[in-house]
Amino acid sequence: MYHVLLQLYNRLPLGAFFRLIEDGGSSLAPASRLLQVYAREQNPEMLRDFYYSDDRRVESAVLSLEEARRMKASYESLLDLFAEANVRVRTLPRGSHRSNEAKVGFLNFGPGPRGVHGDDNNTRYI
Repeated sequence: MYHVLLQLYNRLPLGAFFRLIEDGGSSLAPASRLLQVYAREQNPEMLRDFYYSDDRRVESAVLSLEEARRMKASYESLLDLFAEANVRVRTLPRGSHRSNEAKVGFLNFGPGPRGVHGDDNNTRYI
């Protein structure tokens, strides 16, 4: 059934595809639910468009809230990673972040001037 839905989605204009699903009544209700499950996992933008075309404001609002929750969780995990990296840098022995033995947080920018931060290779510290 996924294959048929995706073929129709790719071949029909978006409005016609959604109208076909919405106007199918109870005979296409399973297809509508399957489309929503698929779109929630694989193509949230399609689900947003589907809800908009059918004027489903509550479902659209719930989708927006779920997206905001995921974004907040991603933001918080990113903050945790930065905090962990900060702790690691602070626990390095004084001055070791510039030595050749502890190259933490470095980028290789290619050939550069000799003696950048006391080393003779192409490593520049950030």
